Amino acid sequence: MLRLGAVACLLPLLVLGEPQTDAGWGLLAKSCGAEVPRTCTPTKDLPSWVDGSFIIAGPAKFEMGGLAFKSLFDGYGRTNRFEMRKGEVCYTSVWLNTSYYLAAEKLGKIGPGVLFEGTIPERPACPLLDPICDLQAPMDNNWVNSVPMGNEALILTDAPLMLRFNLETLAVSGEYPWEDSLDEKYHKATSGSAHPVLLPGTKSTYIEIVPMLSIVPWSSAKVNIYSFDSKSGSKKRTHVASAPMPSVMYWHSFGVTANHVVLPVNLKMGLGGISSLTHRPHMLDHFEDSWDGIHVVDLKNTSAPVQKFDTDKFFHVHIANTFENATGIVMDIGTDPAIPFRDGPALTTAKFLNKTLRDDRTGSLFPQLRRYHLHLAGAQKGSVTYEALSVPGRMTDFFKINPAFNGIKYCFIYMSEWFHDDKAYASMAILKQDVCKGTKTYYHSNNTYPGEPTFIAKPGSTEEDDGIVVFPSLDGDKGESSYVILDGKTFNEIASVPLGVHIPFTAHGLFFPTGEMASALSSGSDPAEVLRKATDAAYLV
Repeated sequence: MLRLGAVACLLPLLVLGEPQTDAGWGLLAKSCGAEVPRTCTPTKDLPSWVDGSFIIAGPAKFEMGGLAFKSLFDGYGRTNRFEMRKGEVCYTSVWLNTSYYLAAEKLGKIGPGVLFEGTIPERPACPLLDPICDLQAPMDNNWVNSVPMGNEALILTDAPLMLRFNLETLAVSGEYPWEDSLDEKYHKATSGSAHPVLLPGTKSTYIEIVPMLSIVPWSSAKVNIYSFDSKSGSKKRTHVASAPMPSVMYWHSFGVTANHVVLPVNLKMGLGGISSLTHRPHMLDHFEDSWDGIHVVDLKNTSAPVQKFDTDKFFHVHIANTFENATGIVMDIGTDPAIPFRDGPALTTAKFLNKTLRDDRTGSLFPQLRRYHLHLAGAQKGSVTYEALSVPGRMTDFFKINPAFNGIKYCFIYMSEWFHDDKAYASMAILKQDVCKGTKTYYHSNNTYPGEPTFIAKPGSTEEDDGIVVFPSLDGDKGESSYVILDGKTFNEIASVPLGVHIPFTAHGLFFPTGEMASALSSGSDPAEVLRKATDAAYLV
């Protein structure tokens, strides 16, 4: 099938190849087969400067021992590695050997644990002598995201727990051995974001947050902000700031600039309604509306009061970028008019697989990619303005940018789009959006379902979009996946490496450079750093 690059947003949709029938869509929720040993494929057009591994994971086993998960997000994790160097791509795929997965394997069926939505049929109640078996079960199914840590990686989900991950063997070796504790005398850590953010202007200082539950009546809920250094493999975290909160909040992601942490306060973890008493604990029972505006924490003066900006209520999952300009803070964020973690096509497998339900847009308000400006100075000081950046009626998510432009003014966002044909949820595309010029460039083929795009910058280049964009993509007509490499500038396809298997839904990927590429990026001599520093000086307050 012909695949399109450089399709301007104002051109009519071109339908080429097979018609959009959603063929093979169900494979995104179908369990994988055996692990795939390292298999290399010659890729003659792979740029010679690329040297490293792209790693992306996701749920890949959705049933065990006669029980099936109701939600895609409860599936047992599997990781996919794509090594790129010297004119070839080598693919490896293995199960994440987490305690969550190994305990179920030993039991022979889906075991205890807090799930998003339970199982079919429902698991029997916990034993009378162990009534809180779900709360005591291993919950380390961390297939959502990863960050580098020394010569290994940390794999993450929306929890304080971070797992050690070996980049060579792809094995999990247990919980990362922090030498400190997130718990405090009067507060207990509850969750964490799945997206620690690299502090702009640094190479290895990550900022992370943890919502804190008060365990005494004379104290209140708060969020703690801490940092850790990923280059040294440090086992100590540094407390940066704390901010009071109206309740125990939940964030999948948050924003960071050189001077501020930006927290859209919109979702809390509640006790759940009456229905939560009728079955074993489900996460979807506990996400509750708790809009309290956008809170801004000053990183340079942590004793300063938290600034609160009020605007129209929204919910969010992912953020593209946050940076400062002469009058305040700019945040490009995916907004949702409803709680995103809900019983719907994105999470509930039965609805994900039902074309009528997933395509139904009757009376729905669609998520939007928006640009918010929090005015810290000027005539509009203290107010919030925003504009929509996405195409009305389409859905976008999984935002990625050139990492060198994290926290500063930038132009290009790479993302996934659904309803690309304005009709079918499963009509997907990869979108490159220039937020400076307002143009959109698509990579699309009918009945093809790409994963999150990741931009890999060419070392030494000072052009923001000079590099490649990579992602796994499921060809529904063929019933198997490929590894796609696009030119970051033109969006033309450089390679589509057939994998011979299908890869189900995947979450967030990360590129780990090796060899000369890693040396260039870590040495500080990369010319792209000069551009970044110049841009940083020009736009930061």
